[in-house]
Amino acid sequence: MSCPPVRLSDEARDVVSALDMVAHEMEMKWGVDRLSKLVDAELGSRFNQQLERLNRALAANDSPAIVKHGNGMKKAWQVLDAEAEKIGASHVGQEFWEMRHPTKPDITVRLVRTAAEMPTKDKDENVAYLCAEELIAFVPGTVLEIKKVFAGAKVTDMKPSETMPDDPIPF
Repeated sequence: MSCPPVRLSDEARDVVSALDMVAHEMEMKWGVDRLSKLVDAELGSRFNQQLERLNRALAANDSPAIVKHGNGMKKAWQVLDAEAEKIGASHVGQEFWEMRHPTKPDITVRLVRTAAEMPTKDKDENVAYLCAEELIAFVPGTVLEIKKVFAGAKVTDMKPSETMPDDPIPF
């Protein structure tokens, strides 16, 4: 028999929500899983230890520990951010976007605008570079027509079809 799920306190939920925003901001600025590697090894290790404490608290649904370690994690992000700025580390947000692929989360995907911006050597391990120029070739014209007409439409799936509809858009 399993235990019923424990509901997080409002405070714990607020801490996690605020921490998600800080983490997203830092990943947009420094890259996914990159900031702890930009600073000295001891500081990066302390950051990872704090992350482990938070993950254990989340796994245990321990609201008081989530609040404590979530606030600690927020401070850890801020300390690493300040240290990276102090040592003059380069931001990634100006050069490329960084994200995870839903089926390959162990590979960091860096999206650049043009093929000329893709590195040819000295690239990071577990990083795949793509450029917008090469990706656009995989988007069917029908999808482009739909997105042109229906602002804000979100593509959730594309399945190959033997016959594509040739109805004029909008339908």
